[in-house]
Amino acid sequence: MEEKRKIKLFYKFQQKQLTKSEYEEFVAEFGKKDAHENFDHLFDAYADNLIKEGQPLQFEKELLEEAEHVLKKAKQQERFAIHKKSNILHSSWLRVAAVILVVISVTLYWNSVNNNKKAAEVLSAEIINTLEKSTSYGELSNVVLSDGSNVKLNAKSKIRFNEKFQGSTRELSLNGQAFFDVARDENKPFIIKSGQLTVTVLGTSFDVKSFDDDDYALVTVVSGKVKVNSPAGEYIITPNEQVYLEKSTGKLIKREVNAENIIKWTNRILYFDHTPVTEMISQLERWYNVKIIVNDPELLLKTVSGEYVNEKLTTILQTLEFSLHIQFEITNEREITLSKSI
Repeated sequence: MEEKRKIKLFYKFQQKQLTKSEYEEFVAEFGKKDAHENFDHLFDAYADNLIKEGQPLQFEKELLEEAEHVLKKAKQQERFAIHKKSNILHSSWLRVAAVILVVISVTLYWNSVNNNKKAAEVLSAEIINTLEKSTSYGELSNVVLSDGSNVKLNAKSKIRFNEKFQGSTRELSLNGQAFFDVARDENKPFIIKSGQLTVTVLGTSFDVKSFDDDDYALVTVVSGKVKVNSPAGEYIITPNEQVYLEKSTGKLIKREVNAENIIKWTNRILYFDHTPVTEMISQLERWYNVKIIVNDPELLLKTVSGEYVNEKLTTILQTLEFSLHIQFEITNEREITLSKSI
């Protein structure tokens, strides 16, 4: 075999890139009786090739340890053979060293390939079994998970989860707002990840509001107990308690609320209780698929209170005209302008 071909095979072997036919060619060449004569300069050529490509010299730890052990024995036998003026034992040991080196290397190589293949198969299975449920503007949706848990999605919200919840936990990611009624399983915690928040429960009902484009996130408990984690700390909250996350600072605040009011949206009720106008606008935009423009910045400093049961947007805006002393104008089909009353 040509020297360039040997170096190429050895290089691909170390990089775990051998095809099946190249593997057979590799074993046939380096398993020969005189194969040991090639190893010294082959390692040097391989190292030089890596250095030229700017890659680190990395070898399997197990391979090096075993190779050093075997070659140490070979060198001991080499000294013994020279002393006895005998080349037979010397050749035998060097051949054993070379063959064992190849066998160990090939075993490690294919174990690594098979492990990578298994890992890829697991990852592929997880990707295939990952589901995504989302809602559009003005849409509410109910999702029943494989463990019996129930998730109600608010408008413009999305969840991603594994269809069968494999493993020791039941994990789910959320962007938006959802009400969860989680089936109890003490051996398999239910975990929700949403931005900076991680919410962990065993079985309970609670609301998570965490839209990517909002500057805050909320977790509100209706029943049971919930653990809320963020980089800023951890809280355990119980019914009628809420954790507020300020995204810009990462600060967590725990406070008491009326949880039933928080989840009125699940029955298509818009509920505002001294709600900042900015927050109200975001909710109206998601529910009615409109863009609301505010001409007067002072309006954004006000708050809104009220309850609207499946109302038309124009009805809500008309009530706001009186409570906020504003006027609205529908500039096109999907755009509304709010201004201070003259």
